Amino acid sequence: KSLKTGAPLNGIRISVANRPQYSLSAADGSFSFYTDSDGDCILQFADVDGELNGKFETKDTTLVNPSGAIHLEILLKEN
Repeated sequence: KSLKTGAPLNGIRISVANRPQYSLSAADGSFSFYTDSDGDCILQFADVDGELNGKFETKDTTLVNPSGAIHLEILLKEN
């Protein structure tokens, strides 16, 4: 979501640090993927759609010993 407006963000790339997998957020801001985890996991959020929805800063979030389905609310600051 946008930190400023609270609106969902489409086109944000969510990736797992040091792994090739990623997902792009949908129009409602949702995303999903499966990854094996053997400890902490760092998710990286990056605006990759250019100026389409505004420009947002990149953000990393560490999940500590994740297991099962996880629901996150990530707020990204506009550049």
